[in-house]
Amino acid sequence: MAFATPDITPAQIIAVVGAVIGVAVAGGLPISQDLQDAIIRLVTVLAPLLLVSDAVIRHGRATGSASRESGS
Repeated sequence: MAFATPDITPAQIIAVVGAVIGVAVAGGLPISQDLQDAIIRLVTVLAPLLLVSDAVIRHGRATGSASRESGS
């Protein structure tokens, strides 16, 4: 039995939303400088971590699925 993985995951959605917020902040969204800096730092660190963790999970599922299908 193979596990179905979604094409779009919650990690990807969070990363995209964070990136959009980051672009809005960088483009001059009227918020305080401290909040802008915090959001940009969060987006810079969090989005790549979410995408990498999602890739690791997908790789693990694919490897497990391939092992089960080959009978190993």
